Amino acid sequence: MGNAEKYSAIATLIANIQYPQTQLENAWQGLLLNQFHDILPGTSISDVFDDADRTWTEVREVCDRLLPYGIQENTNLQAWNFLNWQRSQLVKKPDGSFCWLANIPSFGFTEIESVEISETNDPLSIISDSEKFYIENRYLKVEIDLKTGAIAQVFDKRSQKAILQSPSTLQFFEDKGEYWDAWNIDPNYESKKLESTTLESVEISSNRSLQVSVRTVQKFRNSAFIQEIQLSAFEPFITVKNWVDWQEEYTLVKVAFPVNWRSPYATYEIPMGTIQRSTLGETPEAKAKWEVPAQYWADISSENVVSPQEKQHSLGLAVLNDSKYGYDAKPGCLRLTLLRSPNWPSPHSDRGHHEFTYRLVPHQGDWREANIVQLAQELNNLIVLQHSPIPNLPIPIKQQSFLQVSAPNIILSAFKRSQDHSGWVIRFYEAHGKETETEIEISLDLLQAENVWECDLMEIKNTLLTIVKGASNHLQVIFKPYEIKTFFWLHK
Repeated sequence: MGNAEKYSAIATLIANIQYPQTQLENAWQGLLLNQFHDILPGTSISDVFDDADRTWTEVREVCDRLLPYGIQENTNLQAWNFLNWQRSQLVKKPDGSFCWLANIPSFGFTEIESVEISETNDPLSIISDSEKFYIENRYLKVEIDLKTGAIAQVFDKRSQKAILQSPSTLQFFEDKGEYWDAWNIDPNYESKKLESTTLESVEISSNRSLQVSVRTVQKFRNSAFIQEIQLSAFEPFITVKNWVDWQEEYTLVKVAFPVNWRSPYATYEIPMGTIQRSTLGETPEAKAKWEVPAQYWADISSENVVSPQEKQHSLGLAVLNDSKYGYDAKPGCLRLTLLRSPNWPSPHSDRGHHEFTYRLVPHQGDWREANIVQLAQELNNLIVLQHSPIPNLPIPIKQQSFLQVSAPNIILSAFKRSQDHSGWVIRFYEAHGKETETEIEISLDLLQAENVWECDLMEIKNTLLTIVKGASNHLQVIFKPYEIKTFFWLHK
């Protein structure tokens, strides 16, 4: 939804077409309606879910219409990046082939023929013996157990350290007995652990020069789990794609990541910020938080237990998600909640087909040094491919960055028409919890700024700011820790 809004703003400013305000407002209202407190967590009756599915479909259709809004058909395939930093990504092209797109411009586009790599000599391999598959790139060596299908070990080649203390496995628990069934996880679920999955198959599913992967099929009672464990040539993380046919009741599923260190804290992303929580459960308050929410990621790092002189040698593991927001942590283990199956208020809750992805990012130093915020944003905001350059650019170009920010911890969260239609609203937040001075640069091809104000979230203008104009519009600003800043741009 946010990408459709950003694209609509770019198309309107560049091509001088009508901004689709009504379509966007209707889509946002549908999205927000579905974030009502009983729809969002899945605590409604079946009729409500049917209505919500129809609303989601309508929102998706609006986004699909708006992403190529105001463009002209063209034979050159473009890659669009709606994040405010240059990035690279492995993508699947419309013809089914894979390519690596290197250095896609910040908040902009490139014709993929300018940046695509279809083959590489970078080390990437997949081999096996009688016990394990081994997949390896320049950063990581990953072991997959042939008897269980579990990730048995992750070896970080940069630090020369093993990350896991024991295999990462799916864990099943009876989750029954709470009066508010769909709302509450049984606080005593850990004493009711169920059997593990049965492995039906494990095989190589991809062995390309850019990506290797192993696919496992596991059964648990009446349910099936397909997992694809992927490693690409240029990326320092492991991606696990999941397809689940879920047919259980009163069952909780988690995936566990036991790490080779103990930490008294874990860090979780919250909207436009982070929160650090104890893993020790020493106080009544901490004990009551046997399950906690996180937005796109959670992280457990040994930097919390080493001296300041050793912090650069500390290890961490971040677990990123694209749609699963419940975590728990102990001093030596981080877990992500994948599925539940309550019977009230709906006996059909969560049953059926699920698709989701999580990503394991081993790192040195803390989550800030490892750019975990950016990596999680990239998982949740994939590169958009389309045959669709915006017309009326001043010169024919193969790539363009419309917006750049000098500090990596300043994240673009919105680029939209103002609610009163008189200007453009651009919103950022500081993601690392530290005061940061940064330069925001916006292309003159996009905005010919007359005036810029800092405003509040209601878009009420407060402070007139100074713009330095050269080849681009330049704005120098200071963010306080975790501060949200909104700017109102008056376009000439």
